[in-house]
Amino acid sequence: LVAAAVVAAINTAMAHYLRTDPPVPVRRLLADALARIAAGLPTP
Repeated sequence: LVAAAVVAAINTAMAHYLRTDPPVPVRRLLADALARIAAGLPTP
């Protein structure tokens, strides 16, 4: 489930990066998407 969420976050970040004008750094988009996933996960 986590792997699928990460892949979806990467795909969404890349799609957003390709559509924005002016472009937003993809590194920032990925960091934000992964932080949002991490925030929803319980502490191991």
